[in-house]
Amino acid sequence: MSLPVEGLEGKYEVLSKLKVGGMGAIYKVRHRLLDDIRVIKVMRHQVEQQGEFEERFRREARTAIRLHHDNIIQFYDFSVDREGNAFIVMEYIDGVNLLDLLKEHGPPPLGLTLEVARQSLKAVGYLHDKGIVHRDISPDNLMLTRDDRGNPRVKLIDLGVAKVVEGGGELTTTGIFIGKLKYCSPEQLRRDEGAEITRRSDLYSFAVVLYELLTGTLPIRGNNLTSIMAGHLFEPPVPFSESDPEGCVPEDLRRIVLKSLAKNPEARHESARHMARELAVVQARLPFAAADLDRYLAPVESGRKTGDAGVDLRGSGVPGADTPSGVPPGDGAASRKTPAAPKDRRDVPNRRRCEALFAEARRLAAEGHLAQAASQVHVVLQIDPESSAAMDLLRSIEEQRQARARESQRVQSLTSNLDLIARAIEAGDLERARESLAMARERFAADARIEELERRLEQAEEAAARERLEGIRVEARVLAEVYQFGPAVHLLEDALEQAPEDMVATLRRQMDEIRRAGELHRAQEEHEKVVAAEASAIEELLEAGRFDEARSALDDAESRLGAAEVLVALRERTDALEEQLRDAEVSRLLAEAREAVERRDFEAGIAALEAALRERPEDLFVLDVLESTRRQAREHATELERRQATQDLEGRVEELIAARRWDEGRRLIEEHAGRWPGSEDDVAGLVERLERGRTREEARRRAEELLDSAGEALEAGELVAALDALGDVRALDVDDDEVLARLGELDGCLRGELAAQQEARELAAAVERVTRCLAERDAEGARRALALAERQFHHAEAL
Repeated sequence: MSLPVEGLEGKYEVLSKLKVGGMGAIYKVRHRLLDDIRVIKVMRHQVEQQGEFEERFRREARTAIRLHHDNIIQFYDFSVDREGNAFIVMEYIDGVNLLDLLKEHGPPPLGLTLEVARQSLKAVGYLHDKGIVHRDISPDNLMLTRDDRGNPRVKLIDLGVAKVVEGGGELTTTGIFIGKLKYCSPEQLRRDEGAEITRRSDLYSFAVVLYELLTGTLPIRGNNLTSIMAGHLFEPPVPFSESDPEGCVPEDLRRIVLKSLAKNPEARHESARHMARELAVVQARLPFAAADLDRYLAPVESGRKTGDAGVDLRGSGVPGADTPSGVPPGDGAASRKTPAAPKDRRDVPNRRRCEALFAEARRLAAEGHLAQAASQVHVVLQIDPESSAAMDLLRSIEEQRQARARESQRVQSLTSNLDLIARAIEAGDLERARESLAMARERFAADARIEELERRLEQAEEAAARERLEGIRVEARVLAEVYQFGPAVHLLEDALEQAPEDMVATLRRQMDEIRRAGELHRAQEEHEKVVAAEASAIEELLEAGRFDEARSALDDAESRLGAAEVLVALRERTDALEEQLRDAEVSRLLAEAREAVERRDFEAGIAALEAALRERPEDLFVLDVLESTRRQAREHATELERRQATQDLEGRVEELIAARRWDEGRRLIEEHAGRWPGSEDDVAGLVERLERGRTREEARRRAEELLDSAGEALEAGELVAALDALGDVRALDVDDDEVLARLGELDGCLRGELAAQQEARELAAAVERVTRCLAERDAEGARRALALAERQFHHAEAL
């Protein structure tokens, strides 16, 4: 047999073809160099929808080749040749898948089932940690084998429809279901509605598998596509009361399975690890027995040991398996080509041949090879149908065969009964096994297998008794863990009455430990009551804001009661509240300091900051603000001193300016020019004021001189000279009140003189007009001119 993939024949030797399916075939091979048995999965390129299947194959390989876990089949290599044939090289697992196990033996014992569940969930949890949702958890994808120590090992063998959650494309369109319908989750059936397939979908599928392992039936009713889908989508799981009427499955185990069978994914277990932790509590009471594993794997291992080195003999149903050579079916007469009978029976060669065949038939019959002997006799009778010796031998062979058949039937009946007894022992139905064993002793003669089963039954009964006691111990431990010490002790006291001698000490020791634990628990409860009372009192002090009293009470409680958790929490709360108060006080003092600095009350600001620093000695921010404020205070004091010195010096200069002691003021400014407390602008301002005072004084003296000249000119009637002198005074911009008063007085006098002169000139002109009219004998004109002059100058004597 050869592999349909180029490049593999020289590397691997084909031992057998294990399976043929729609996507290709699976071969059992031997690595020629490593002498290691492996499996090669080949996908034929002739299949329809080649691109989709090849992509699915590539995806399976890329995903699986990176996985390394004890409970997942190991993948070694994968490739695609030029002809489009793809292959994956995988680990060869010498075991049985759970589907075949259920078909052949029914539900396995609870201990083995829980061990299978534990390891299966480890594999599923590993995939989930890698971001992979398997989507096809089913019994034919889980194989049971042994590890190197002979313990059970579960292998997840198929990742063909696994989905990488983060990234990776889908090869199916919405609504097309991938996976086996009986084990799919409700959300897988709702993909056309946009339902998301998450890790909890795998937990639902595994819960279906676990339900089947526990009861031998599926948790959904239905035998066609529609009813199965309705069962997953709408119908509640089949109650254990129907599938397990004897109550073999413990109640807590039932609850665990039903939880992950919930229709709503959110109601299932959070993860595979969470489900495994709950199952571990049950498994502690129901450990598996090594004999359980032998029952299921021994036939497979026996077939492997008795088969040829290069042929897989795990079942005759393997596609491509050759029919073994040897004894033909039945007596072989119908399958052989009958030789033609001789025309002359007295022919010597034929007679000799019949004698040889007859002798060979007698030898074969004597050695017990009855089928071959009968075949030989039939040949003799074909040559010589009247041979009485051959007829007698044939009757003798038939009698032996019938006797052998009866013995075989008896042996088969005994074997069947013993198998039923063995299964009852393995299933833990020891009472039924004891009854069946007694019936077997009555029906059949003494047999070593009956004695062996008797020993196994006694061992199983002893083991069951021990298991019950171990279960009681576990139950007592669980009760003690939930502080039910009294019931736990009573349970152990009852167990002591039926315990074997070698377990009495263990039970007594456990009972003493639980009693001591109960006493410690009671003492702890009393201690906790005292602590709770103290904590309540401290809590009231904190609520009232009496922090000092609360801290004192807390210190006293811790010294008497130790660092109880509630006291530690109260101390943390007290520290936090005090810290909040300190924060609030520091914030208030900082605000107060800021306001004081803004109004230049540095002393008050520094006092507030020093108080804040006492609240928070380690606060670098407060320290920086305090140092900055002190620096500002020093700078402010220096500025005040400078301003005061400047004001003092300016006051002295002002006094000299007021006393019109200009030179002394200039000397004072020059004396302090190098160490003047004010700025250069201040010095320049004083100098400017001093010079302006000097200039105004000189202007005042000049104005007085001009005013004297103007007075003398007025007295002399020199009005023009007086007007010029007063104009010069105005040009001097003098602001002296005395000078301005004299200026006003003289200005009034000058205006009066000028008005008088103007009136005199106008009066003379009027007289001149009247006189001219009289000289011209214009009496009327003279009268009008005189009347006008009288109205204008009514006081003039000349009129």
